[in-house]
Amino acid sequence: MWPIISIIIGVVIVAFLAVAIILQRKNIKRSPDYYNLFMIGLMWIVLGIPFAFDGSYVFIAFGAVFAGIGILNKSKWKENRRKWSDLPPKEKSIKKIVMIFLGALIIAGFVAYMLGAK
Repeated sequence: MWPIISIIIGVVIVAFLAVAIILQRKNIKRSPDYYNLFMIGLMWIVLGIPFAFDGSYVFIAFGAVFAGIGILNKSKWKENRRKWSDLPPKEKSIKKIVMIFLGALIIAGFVAYMLGAK
């Protein structure tokens, strides 16, 4: 069970690093979007609940960290919020690719978990 979770976390980290490198090369400089960080934290906490029954609290711990950082910077939530319609076409395409990739990762992780639970 742990190898599958480790691989999934590793792939997610590599994906985020790849996106960060691509955006850095494009010289897109923005401050962090703390609202999204808070929302990611909440999602990780909710997704971590089933794993907590197996004794794994990794997702809940990371979710709490992300949500905590977002809450601590609540005063900055509105300063970096952008709507989908405000994004340039190139950034929209990058975000679509990342969303598809992460969605496939979530589905693959769920399937791997369900196959391993038998």
